[in-house]
Amino acid sequence: MKKFRLLFLLLPLLLLSCQPQEEKQAWKGRVEKQDGLTVVNNPAEPAFGSLILQLEEELSIGSEDKPETILGNIYDLVVDEEGRIYFTEMKPPALKVFDSNGNYLKTIGGFGQGPGEYQSPRNLCIGPDKKTIYVRDSIYRVILYQLDGTYLKSINLSSFCYDFFVDGQRCIWGIMSLADEKGRAKSLEKIGPDGKSHFQAVKVPYKIYTKAQKEGTLSFISGYEYDLQAAAVGPEALVYGFSEKYELTLMNTEGQKLRLIKNRQPARPIPADESEELSKYLSIKDQPFFYRLFIDDLGRTWVLRDNPSGKSKAGLIPKEYDIYSRDGYYLYRTTLPYGRCLIIRNGHLWARHIDEEKGLVMIKRFGLKNWDSIKSTLE
Repeated sequence: MKKFRLLFLLLPLLLLSCQPQEEKQAWKGRVEKQDGLTVVNNPAEPAFGSLILQLEEELSIGSEDKPETILGNIYDLVVDEEGRIYFTEMKPPALKVFDSNGNYLKTIGGFGQGPGEYQSPRNLCIGPDKKTIYVRDSIYRVILYQLDGTYLKSINLSSFCYDFFVDGQRCIWGIMSLADEKGRAKSLEKIGPDGKSHFQAVKVPYKIYTKAQKEGTLSFISGYEYDLQAAAVGPEALVYGFSEKYELTLMNTEGQKLRLIKNRQPARPIPADESEELSKYLSIKDQPFFYRLFIDDLGRTWVLRDNPSGKSKAGLIPKEYDIYSRDGYYLYRTTLPYGRCLIIRNGHLWARHIDEEKGLVMIKRFGLKNWDSIKSTLE
């Protein structure tokens, strides 16, 4: 009788041990100090493995039915606190605004050379006051407007700016073009309201194919050049990296380096169907380790691993992203159909979408159904 009772008491424990348990992943990297700097050495595999983002389409802008919703060549887009969408078009040059329901509201500024006008509006950034939009014009300047479209001022830059963001002190952090006796280079610089550089965070070579001709110099950019990438991590910090190595530097806006983030993933060769043609122009055989960085509203860094312009016979290639915690730990690997004009915030994703069958440029908003279950730390 005692043996039967003992077996009866053990049976629930045996059944419980057979139930499927959530697998706990162990981060297999190491953290060390190098010259006083914290270095996070991440393994090639993320702590929580592959992440499948559950996208549910909520909004689509871009139609042949209404003239105001026929979108052109979109260069960049941002979204304000009210969900209004601001985006730049290159042909014809325009800065357009749609509300959160996809209705056209207005066009800010216009083509020209007068106050509040632009030649070719490119990158966008909403300032820390949430009331100002900054627009990089292609002719060495940044134009400021209120979100209602009122022109504020223009900041002339000393050199060409490829991309930028604005910190909590309203300083511009620009990826700038440089040239000296050593050749072309790019630098990440902190620029004041007067357009002058206050601080150079890093300078790297930017090697593209050039050939002297009678008519001038022929330049060729393949998209596989090693490049400088940077993004704002909130109003007081930023992350940057040179894509020849898989290393990212976390730095505050005063120029103090906070962390060096490394990943042991091996280099990947340029796709075979492209490498033969590119070998005429490039001496490199391996792809950059990354092509773009962006930050979500929880401070996670998303690292785009695939060439955003890459295509296959079936259309756009899904893009692979690595996701890091704010303090530099490799959390997930995931894929998205978008590599440019991408925003992730408050459980929603906005992106430029190309409908290749209809030849339409669109903007789509998706809900991320599993957003709340995506981890932000190793905990």
